[in-house]
Amino acid sequence: MSEDSDVPEIPAEVLIVDDDEKIRELLTLWFKAEGYVVHEAPSAEAGLAAIAGKNIAVITVDKDMPEHDGTWLVEQVQKTYPGIAMLLASGDDQIPMRVAMSRGIQGYLVKPFKRTLVTEAVKAAIAWHKVAAKQASAAKKADPLDDWFKGAAARKPDLIPEPEPEPDPKPEPGSDKK
Repeated sequence: MSEDSDVPEIPAEVLIVDDDEKIRELLTLWFKAEGYVVHEAPSAEAGLAAIAGKNIAVITVDKDMPEHDGTWLVEQVQKTYPGIAMLLASGDDQIPMRVAMSRGIQGYLVKPFKRTLVTEAVKAAIAWHKVAAKQASAAKKADPLDDWFKGAAARKPDLIPEPEPEPDPKPEPGSDKK
């Protein structure tokens, strides 16, 4: 149950993007055991396509894939879906600075994976996603006072009515005024 109501919380959706099928299978088992809805993609392009129409909270992204690598996917997701948390995975424990400093990167997973480290990283990333989603939702909501002021300005009566225009004076017939 969520803290705000008696409505059951919807399980978080996690997307695994890795060109290694065995890695995707392993992470799928771990994430389903944690109660997450799991989606898989074998490439960065397929991962980007898999996001559409879903409520993805976290993406685990293999940094080293053929064609477009994980950093390409990170950049694409940040442009279009900035509230999705991403965990970059690699067999290399050196993090490129531009990637480490990227918004949305919540962690770096080093292969071979340790289950507790991976599941804890996903939990932390989901928490970040929830905060990001609340902030985005709050930013979209207009302040009620702003709406009221906009409406009041549109219906504001004139405090001092504009004077009626005076008719043009017509010269009297027979007068020689020019």
